[in-house]
Amino acid sequence: MNCKNISEKSTILSCLIHLSIYTFTALSLSAPTSLAQQSPAAGSNTSASTELRRYNIPAQTLSEALIEFGKQSGLQVTTGSALVEGKQAPSVSGTLSAEQVLNQLLAGSDLSYEVNGGMVRLAVSESEAITLPQVNISGESIQESAYGPVEGYVAKRSATATKTDTPIIETPQSISVTSREDMDIRNVRDIGDAVAYTAGVLGGAAGEKNTFAGSSIKIRGYSGYPLSSSGASNNIYLDGLRQFAFGYQGSNVDPWLFERVEVFKGPSSVLFGQTQPGGIVNRVTKRPHGDMYNQVRFGSGNFDRASLAF
Repeated sequence: MNCKNISEKSTILSCLIHLSIYTFTALSLSAPTSLAQQSPAAGSNTSASTELRRYNIPAQTLSEALIEFGKQSGLQVTTGSALVEGKQAPSVSGTLSAEQVLNQLLAGSDLSYEVNGGMVRLAVSESEAITLPQVNISGESIQESAYGPVEGYVAKRSATATKTDTPIIETPQSISVTSREDMDIRNVRDIGDAVAYTAGVLGGAAGEKNTFAGSSIKIRGYSGYPLSSSGASNNIYLDGLRQFAFGYQGSNVDPWLFERVEVFKGPSSVLFGQTQPGGIVNRVTKRPHGDMYNQVRFGSGNFDRASLAF
């Protein structure tokens, strides 16, 4: 069919159909008559690691030998420089497979290999794993307890509000703690001195007392016997137990015997029992240490003051 000088659409369509049939027939005539001619023989092994090739690798460092092996085998070798550093490889020559060459190059070393496609990855053999030298780490860590000493000034745990050893940050109450270190540095002689820097607390309103009126601690304006603003403090606790006071008769304990002094503020402090809604003062006494710990204290002062503690 002559496709020259075509003007009508139907003639164009017929021409394209005839050209397609002609092209397909030409391709069919040039194609091989059998697909088996283009396929490898049955049972042949075309794996790059088992294919036999002519190798000629001289004796040299293992790093250089692996580079030469990659050039002659067509495989890409990946490894870390630390694995092959300082290692030597023997000479390898002959018609061999890639696996046979690798076995000879790595003989006597602590390396193994894995072939995956066109990649060869080297690693340390499991039987020759590197054993790192023993490292001993020693240090001293103090695990704070609600009943023990405070490291520094800021306490992290308290048992005053919940009566359990609980982190203060997890206790939804207002708790202030005066540590043993703080009391030692300020040389407090009275429980009122111990809580003197606690917000909302007024101590020592009746002066420094050992018997009558006790410490007279006011917390948020509340102190004294039941609802009075005067008299002995009935908001003083010792290790979670209330220290009884009646009228103006109370007691005071030398703060040297305390590990910490904690102030529990707010109306929820009445859960401890009969006390003022302003809050309570809980004194935590010293407890035995895990190691031997001995201390003796002597003191003297004006007005015939003398003290001895051990």
